[in-house]
Amino acid sequence: MENEWQSEKIFHEGDSFFAGLAQDIAQAQKSIELEAYIFNDDALGHRISTALSDAARRGLRVRVMVDGVGSASWALKILPELAAAGVQTKVYHPLPWIFWSFSLIWRRGLSGMLAFFRRVNRRNHRKLCILDHHRAWVGSMNISSSHLREFSGEGVWRDTGVCVEGAAVLYLEAAFEKAWRKARGPLQGVQREFFQWTGVDKGRWPKLIRLNDRRSRRKYYSRELLVRIGQAKRRVWLTTPYFVPSGPLIRALRTAAERDIDVRILVPRKPDLFFMKWVSTAFYSSLISSGVRFFEYLPSVLHAKTAVIDDWATVGSSNFNHRSLLHDLEVDVVVHQPESLVELENHFLKDLTVSCEVLPADLLKQTIFEQLIGKVGFLFRYWL
Repeated sequence: MENEWQSEKIFHEGDSFFAGLAQDIAQAQKSIELEAYIFNDDALGHRISTALSDAARRGLRVRVMVDGVGSASWALKILPELAAAGVQTKVYHPLPWIFWSFSLIWRRGLSGMLAFFRRVNRRNHRKLCILDHHRAWVGSMNISSSHLREFSGEGVWRDTGVCVEGAAVLYLEAAFEKAWRKARGPLQGVQREFFQWTGVDKGRWPKLIRLNDRRSRRKYYSRELLVRIGQAKRRVWLTTPYFVPSGPLIRALRTAAERDIDVRILVPRKPDLFFMKWVSTAFYSSLISSGVRFFEYLPSVLHAKTAVIDDWATVGSSNFNHRSLLHDLEVDVVVHQPESLVELENHFLKDLTVSCEVLPADLLKQTIFEQLIGKVGFLFRYWL
């Protein structure tokens, strides 16, 4: 069935997530598609690269696609090693100096420059691995040692991922196929044939998957989120490293809090992008005055991206910011099994025990520099 997963397992840290992923890669029988925003040249990157190369040598079709900004140096360092093992590789919207394509941009004049900036602005922020057409690993974790306690110790990032299995995985594979055809590299994608042999209906998507690779889907899922917040009966619990909300989302959160809904938003005290804390803070005042509660996670970088609205929950790569809403490719999955909902609920409450609530008095303690950064970020929120 496309509207429920056969199985789903939640992970709140990278060590077990990537150990499970590596095991699945080693046991795959037919195909592997991996999509990552960041694929680092570090210990974890080499571990996953070795597993993918071994799979390709066993005769599996292995395809890897990374983002041209998040993994800008990947094409120069890791790509040759994978290609030598038989892995098919592509870079999504690469920067021009990666493939020395400046001349193509200049020859196309102003239209070429505008097209270039549109492409550079639109990134592939998804973190996804599909195995044998029926199993998928999704979440907020990049291929980076920052997500493993084994390498980062107490500074390990706090993330959330999920492994799901079921017929709806074919729709994730269809989204991968679509992005693969638009990425830089040999045109080895076969989207048309893919849809024919899988029977996937391009116009109908299961409720378990939230993708934004079309403008219509961006609008639909944005509106759906607003409706769910507006109809919430008990709680709206959001976890995000980047909180730069749109006007409609601000109004929905304020209205929910004013209806005495439990609206709590967990953000990092120490984000990976240092200025994001001050940009996010620019939105706190009006929301806190309406009853929305913000908590800053203290132990390390909080990078998880989850939503729990009553008994509906998602795990994925989307932030509550304009980039996820308007620009970047994202993927989230809806988890529905009672055990998963309890797991997300319990871990959200556990995170709050090592977090500090932001109070109105705290906003008055900001330095002039921090307020300035917040105001500048607010002006450029469309790009953040």
